[in-house]
Amino acid sequence: MNSENPYFISQAQALGAPNVLKFGLEALPTAYLVIGEGTSAWFVGSARGIPFGKPKIAAAYALAAQYMGMRFVYLE
Repeated sequence: MNSENPYFISQAQALGAPNVLKFGLEALPTAYLVIGEGTSAWFVGSARGIPFGKPKIAAAYALAAQYMGMRFVYLE
């Protein structure tokens, strides 16, 4: 959710959605948050990493994810 690249926020999901439907897979609405900086996920995903010492920012993202219909939050 905290990528600065729209590809990772919605475009990749749109590309994969037809395969989820085609193969009858269960979609798990999951928010993916990158915590900190310097990891491969942070670099490749062009993420604006949430600082380790700022849990309220992560909580705000998680709440926003809930309001968007997501049921799970994955912290990387």
